[in-house]
Amino acid sequence: MTELRSDRLADAGEAGFGVGDWIVRPGLNQLSRGAQVVHLRPKVMDVLVFLADRAGKVVSKSELTGAVWAKEFLADTALTRAVFELREALGDDPQRPAYVETISKRGYRLIAEVSRPARAAAPDPAPRPASRWRGRSSAVGGTWMTALLLCSLCAFGRSSNRPANAAPPTSKRVAVLPFDNLGDPADVFLATALAEEIATRLATVNGVAVIARSSAERLARSGLSYKEIGEALAAEYVLAGTVRWDRSGAHGGRVRITPSLVRVGDGAQVWASAYDEAAGEVLRVQSDVATNVIAELGVKLTGRARESLRTPPTANAAAHQAYLRGLYHANNLYRPEEDLRLGLQMYERAVELDPGFAPAWSALSILRSGMFHFGYDRSDGFRAAAKMAADRAIELDPGSAVGHASMGFYLYWCRGEFRRALDEFAFARRTQGESTWLWAAEGYVLRRLGRWDEALASFARAETLDPVLSNSAREGGLTSLCVRRYDQAERDFKRAIGLEPDQASAYEFLAQTYWLARGDTAQARLTLEAIPRPSDPWLTYWWFWQELFEGKFQAALDRVETSDIGVITTSAVTTGRMWDSRELMLGRAYALVGRPADAVRAYEAARVEIEGLLRGDPDDFALQSAYGLALAGTGRGAEAVRAGRKAVKLMPLAKDAVNGTGPILALAEVQTAAGEFDGACRELGTLLSAPGGLSVPLLKIDPRWAPLRGRPCFASLVAGNRR
Repeated sequence: MTELRSDRLADAGEAGFGVGDWIVRPGLNQLSRGAQVVHLRPKVMDVLVFLADRAGKVVSKSELTGAVWAKEFLADTALTRAVFELREALGDDPQRPAYVETISKRGYRLIAEVSRPARAAAPDPAPRPASRWRGRSSAVGGTWMTALLLCSLCAFGRSSNRPANAAPPTSKRVAVLPFDNLGDPADVFLATALAEEIATRLATVNGVAVIARSSAERLARSGLSYKEIGEALAAEYVLAGTVRWDRSGAHGGRVRITPSLVRVGDGAQVWASAYDEAAGEVLRVQSDVATNVIAELGVKLTGRARESLRTPPTANAAAHQAYLRGLYHANNLYRPEEDLRLGLQMYERAVELDPGFAPAWSALSILRSGMFHFGYDRSDGFRAAAKMAADRAIELDPGSAVGHASMGFYLYWCRGEFRRALDEFAFARRTQGESTWLWAAEGYVLRRLGRWDEALASFARAETLDPVLSNSAREGGLTSLCVRRYDQAERDFKRAIGLEPDQASAYEFLAQTYWLARGDTAQARLTLEAIPRPSDPWLTYWWFWQELFEGKFQAALDRVETSDIGVITTSAVTTGRMWDSRELMLGRAYALVGRPADAVRAYEAARVEIEGLLRGDPDDFALQSAYGLALAGTGRGAEAVRAGRKAVKLMPLAKDAVNGTGPILALAEVQTAAGEFDGACRELGTLLSAPGGLSVPLLKIDPRWAPLRGRPCFASLVAGNRR
């Protein structure tokens, strides 16, 4: 779309042009100010150039979207997000703009001075990914994925404020890309899982740090060269390959595997091979590839690591194939339930075919524990099966890192025994090389133990091995949010958005940061408006609270009434595990708009539903908290307070620093509704003195606490807490 960049600005060359105190270089998709360098997505740069060409003039949204996105779907949403990103990059405050002004119902106007072209000195060199960006970003029509990934790494990924003890390790860093499937599309599982298994074997070797599969997989689809992928991941070596399975012939046919190892520094291929083997020999090939890679890395193998690499975990080819299929279908607990259950079947098939297959038992245990934790099956039998699988894995291989990790996940997810889980994860980490999922697992458990600074360090280490996905940045941000380091949390969430701008959670948590840090509903609204896929039903929940905090009670009610939102269950770090529902939300909203009879009906419907659930699980603290809220809404104050206190007793803060906050907050809300104002203030004081998702600015805008305002206990609460 060359019409976007007029002759005046697009031809300014490397010198660029000026916008305020920034230097804009459209050909590089780059902003600079002194030594500070920020990269923009191509579409965001197009918006800036279009506005700069019309500086001082109001540009309508339709004109902007027509020029930048033409007929692309959801252009309005894309524009909102692009303006959000542009303001964030410029450091512009939409309430007091110095660069981009919103003109209500008309569009946008660039109000900063534009100099054409700027004659400024070039900025200090950016981190290494910037040079790769330069060669691939001059065309507006360049691939969106490539631009996004490199932009994210340059603008966000290199600027995190990590704890001092979170320095990247000195291990040799290897990125294992998913192997390309050259055969039947149905065999893609083999190519993907084969690479994952080789990566797992490499990760068992001390002195080797394997980049997370998620980051490697994402960059593998970017169109970058192996050298560029390695540089983007800060890896020293990249292992890639191809797989072709010829099923003709006896015994499952033959598999041709051609791996190659590339040294990132000079792009040289330092090792390659071609295997043409019977399908049953894939296990031996995995071991051989891992052994050759270790040799090229120059890492010395200990006796156990050497034996682990050379000894196949199973001699049963069918069991191994089932295991690979399980890895393919269930390698992420956020996959659809049907994928997880298919993965479960494959792992069960693997251990049925070979009861001595230790890694399959470990994978089976981790999947069962995760499905229990996330509510797919909360039965005692399912939980017991998770433990049995972990026990069997350790029995078969007592020194196995993944075996002890599976026991750690069981203790964490199924039993809440965090100290024992941490011991298992620490054992696993000492036994093998650097692993992003082990660092992240330690971070999750450390948070539950209230060891927040250590958790931050663990997430920072995890991020060094998973640099192009947002998970570690998001989790670091949530941890900073809970300890009320709001500036750091804001930086982390913005970095997460830069890494994966299509993932809504980082926007939601950034909006929550603005609520907590300063009660800034205006900035929170802009953040929520920038979320992709605005029709996602889950966003109804976030918008409900945003509009309640803004005092727009009717809008909040309308939003819930017109949505298909049902039951909401979350395990957010800022609230712990909680249970909410459409009826509870309606009850709150009806009460706030002055429709008490409707509020009571909604709360009564919630009460009936929750009572039915509690008959099946009376010790579920989240349900007990919700039950208290429903009872309070129907005017049964004494019963409500009893239910709220029972929830606190079931999940005390001393037991779980994350889940323990939710019942206290619910009890304070119940006590407020029941007129026990001093008790509510005491509970809120407890939360303000502990890490979590409550702050004085939020108390001041949350309508739940309106009955407390003006009372002495609330005044003392606010005066005694400045966070």
